[in-house]
Amino acid sequence: MIYYQQGLGDKEVAERTNTTVKMAHVTGEAVKDVANQMTSIWNNFSTGIDDLERYSDVITKLGATTASSSKEIAKGLN
Repeated sequence: MIYYQQGLGDKEVAERTNTTVKMAHVTGEAVKDVANQMTSIWNNFSTGIDDLERYSDVITKLGATTASSSKEIAKGLN
């Protein structure tokens, strides 16, 4: 997965992968696409793994509330 390519350790990769897979499952998007979206968001806004989980929750909820996709929201944030 993309997270190992970023030079992250096993624990960080496992945490990010878990969050990514959950978001992909909820949104119906491909894991690879969600990983790329979350990496972009992570690189621009994050200060820790808890933020990644929170961003995932917010983007998923925002997408459901506004009939947008998480892909559209992530693109808007980048």
